[in-house]
Amino acid sequence: MENLPGSSEELENNDSNGEPELQQLSAEEIEEMKIKCDQLKQQGNTKFKDNQLDEAIDLYSQAINLCPLTNILERSVLFNNRAAAYFHKHGEESSQSDGDDNNKGRNNLTEVEEEEEEDDKDDEDNLETKEKTESWLDKCVADCSSSIDLNEKYIKPYLKRAQAYRKMGKDKLDLSLEDYEMVIKIDPTIKECYPAINQLKEEIDKRNEQMKNEMIGKLKDIGNVVLNKFGLSTDNFQMVKNPDTGSYSINFKS
Repeated sequence: MENLPGSSEELENNDSNGEPELQQLSAEEIEEMKIKCDQLKQQGNTKFKDNQLDEAIDLYSQAINLCPLTNILERSVLFNNRAAAYFHKHGEESSQSDGDDNNKGRNNLTEVEEEEEEDDKDDEDNLETKEKTESWLDKCVADCSSSIDLNEKYIKPYLKRAQAYRKMGKDKLDLSLEDYEMVIKIDPTIKECYPAINQLKEEIDKRNEQMKNEMIGKLKDIGNVVLNKFGLSTDNFQMVKNPDTGSYSINFKS
């Protein structure tokens, strides 16, 4: 189950201490930066909990820009928190898009001509919304990756990236599975990973079977172009699977 904005599993507030001083700044200036950075993060967390995602993203971005590069663990947390905001921004706009589709045409049922003229615009709007929501997922994945690069044992960005990859669809399912399996390697007690892994394996098998059938269909189309010249078609040939080896043999049917 996905975490809702404001849940303790979504955001982090921990501070990291003992970072080396930046040569171009005094210790006092660095400390002031850390304090301001933490304030921005806390403000971002508050906005996130209130589902004010745009404001949260802006505050996290300010904190990332201000946070000293040597404050590695805190920067990892900030990237993770902004990734969470991007992820929920995707969910928010996807829900709005679904609502628009469900209500389409209800207000102008008698104005058929006007409704038809609006169809193209609705299609363009739906495409734009899809592109925007996909962009939020891309940003989420990028921030999760940045968070992991800074702290490779930090579990939350792996989980969030796994969820984002899964929402991206069939081409990203393998990457989602890899992230869930990585979490298990880091901490086998994270129970939510086990059903997700089993479901993903089923989804990947189903996707692969669909891709195989699509490829066979394309090969049949190509084969028919050639075989038609000889009065034959791919229907004259039968593929038989060997249950022991999994390989196929082709038999001719007259």
